[in-house]
Amino acid sequence: MISLPLFFRSGLGRRGFAYIVVMVFAAIMFIFLAMMSHVRSEAVNLLSKAQKDLMSNTVAEAGLNIALAEINLDPSFRTHWYYSTSSKWKEPVKKRASAIGNVSGVDLTLNGISNGAYSGETAQGEFKFRIAPVYDAKDNKSTTTLKESDMYVRAEVVAHIGDGKKSEEASYRRITAFIERRCPVCENLLFDGEILDIGMGPYPDVRNQLISGRIYGYQWIMFTSPGGTDLGSYLTKMEKIETPGMIQALKNTQIDFPDNTSVTLPTSADSGALSKNGYLLDGAHGAHPIKMTHLPKDSLYAKAKRRKNSGGFIIEKGTFPASKYKNPYDTSAEYVDIDFGEPHLRPDAVPDPPDSGSDTGNGSVDDQDDKDEGNAKNSDPPPGSDDGGVGSPIAKLRGRKLLIYSKVPLRIWGCPDRTTTIFSEKDIVIAGDFNQNPAMPQDYKDSFFQDYATPVKNGKDFHKVGALVMSMGRILIDISRPTLFLKNEMRPYFLYLLGMSLGPSDESLKDLPKQVCKLDPNPKNIGSLVGCGQPGADGKPTSNYYSIYSIYSLVKNGIATGPVFFTKIADFNKFLTSATEDDKSPHFGIRDQAARDKLCQMLIDACKDDGVLTNVDLNGIFEEAWKTAMKEEEEDPDPKLGAMGLVNGLFERARLAAGSGNKARTEGIYPPEITINAGLISSTRRASSWSTGNAFPKVLDEIGNVSVAAPVKMVEYIRRPQYIIQRVYGSEIRLASEEPAYFINGTNTCDTVLRRRYWDKTLLFGNEYQPTGLPYFHGILTFRDDAISKKEFDDF
Repeated sequence: MISLPLFFRSGLGRRGFAYIVVMVFAAIMFIFLAMMSHVRSEAVNLLSKAQKDLMSNTVAEAGLNIALAEINLDPSFRTHWYYSTSSKWKEPVKKRASAIGNVSGVDLTLNGISNGAYSGETAQGEFKFRIAPVYDAKDNKSTTTLKESDMYVRAEVVAHIGDGKKSEEASYRRITAFIERRCPVCENLLFDGEILDIGMGPYPDVRNQLISGRIYGYQWIMFTSPGGTDLGSYLTKMEKIETPGMIQALKNTQIDFPDNTSVTLPTSADSGALSKNGYLLDGAHGAHPIKMTHLPKDSLYAKAKRRKNSGGFIIEKGTFPASKYKNPYDTSAEYVDIDFGEPHLRPDAVPDPPDSGSDTGNGSVDDQDDKDEGNAKNSDPPPGSDDGGVGSPIAKLRGRKLLIYSKVPLRIWGCPDRTTTIFSEKDIVIAGDFNQNPAMPQDYKDSFFQDYATPVKNGKDFHKVGALVMSMGRILIDISRPTLFLKNEMRPYFLYLLGMSLGPSDESLKDLPKQVCKLDPNPKNIGSLVGCGQPGADGKPTSNYYSIYSIYSLVKNGIATGPVFFTKIADFNKFLTSATEDDKSPHFGIRDQAARDKLCQMLIDACKDDGVLTNVDLNGIFEEAWKTAMKEEEEDPDPKLGAMGLVNGLFERARLAAGSGNKARTEGIYPPEITINAGLISSTRRASSWSTGNAFPKVLDEIGNVSVAAPVKMVEYIRRPQYIIQRVYGSEIRLASEEPAYFINGTNTCDTVLRRRYWDKTLLFGNEYQPTGLPYFHGILTFRDDAISKKEFDDF
């Protein structure tokens, strides 16, 4: 048995031990409580730090949103000229004010750019950012509708909250983002902010063809027809068909892709099951939503105003006289007419670069325009410019590109003399050929009128320039006045009928189309009509054309004037007279007797001296007849007069001339066509009679070829099975972001239009002909958030 020491056996010892235990326990509790207090204090500090970091992130994100707002307002906005992964931020902007400005009632102050840094403050803190295009991206050869070298923007935002006295009371953060720049007007053949219904027809013998580019519908895409005998659509070279909604086929639709693969989208198939290499995407299979909510109105106005000495022009009420034209769907609107006349390009206008699929240059988003502004080499107007009419201030504008901003509705046609952007706060009516050089052969490969054999090119002595037409309202295509779009097609047909009215001999009849209906429609190529042939057995010249021969013979026999001359050209006079009900032959009727007499006298005078109708004579007679027809058509249109009287015969002759299969075209008689070479962007939502699916009506924003009385008189001048071809070489974009001012019920719109659409890559590639003010959509592609030091913030 072990004995305890006396101390422990005593009561005093037992009490002392208890004190020790209590003291140890108290010490442990003290340590524990101290640790808990420290942990709690640190937790509070961490929570406070996290809160500050979160607030700092919020301030940085505010700065990023300001950066996005600035580039959405003006795509050329930047703090540096460019960013490169190797050399980083280059060429800082010295000073630029904020385009957004300070908003009343919003706790936000924006200071703009100073030495390459844009700064701003909120009540919570301050931010700074840099933003610039990335210039070392490479183009992808497989995506011909995208320009990757000009598609990315880098943004860096730094933010700080706290007074900076204590590090634990401050937060410094940095956001790094890559922004994707997209331009639907450059990429897409068709783009719709609502439903894209591919009911483009009609043509009963072949599927309607949509050629190249991308198509996009924000809600969904429907492959349909207008109903009846229309066979639907056939899509070729489609780089992507995309909708965040669904793709629905109510008509079996063949789609060819650029990699030489194809699918047929049947009425029973889900679009995802047919997706080929990402070409065909709906919302359930990875589609990328793109929503352009508005056109950059304020930016375009500021640019047009700033560029007043370099191609910018603002049209207000009173700038030009109001037109007599009335939109039959909106008769209260006062329009301004702009006739861009014949093409008169600058002598140094260059042709398109070789078709390499990409552009070697960078900075095509108005960058070069800004650098060239005021440069004397690029500022003189084209010689002989007739944009807007003789003496028009538009024709006198300096600058290699035009930017026309209008506060009033516009009615436009003709050939701009340099790359042109037109923006209107109101509707724009395209009333005739726009940006179509009359020397462009409309040499369709076959009688289905799908595609030209001659590629359309930009440049001097070629077919067009770059053009962009934008409206905050509607863009309407008006075919009610064919003298505004049929001149180049009508000239060879008119001259052929003129020759036929002069009594050609059998031999001359064979040569007549070869002389005046050249495959190349340039008026300079028209040959002469020689009235007198080789001498016969009696030594006298033979008659090639009876009328010319008779007039020449009268002069040779000493008769210089008198009514006998008019008897020799009776058939020509009849050709210029309105057709009777029983006469189904084509007539270029002229109402004014004095005008007809003048044309007859021009023909007589041309034949008197040498019995030859030269190129100058023939073109002079046509130009005089066309001028009179334009005047009479505008005053009181009549389906038996002028261009209207010839259009049905022209269609039939062109259909035969086009041939089919391997049959070669032999003459330059081209079908009646309104041709628009431009990107078209309208903003209003669809407000028209519209049946979704394979059914009528599908009333587009079109006017003409219907019989309508006052206040806007129109007539029906071409009837089925003939058509007016309506060709848009460019893109057709409907943002559906504005409410319409009126409804289109179809009473002023015909169903005898054959629509053709072809994507134009030069809207995207090539600085020389890329229009100013292209609207872009910007979205964040990558996003990174990091903590930084006070020094990094201060040095930014």
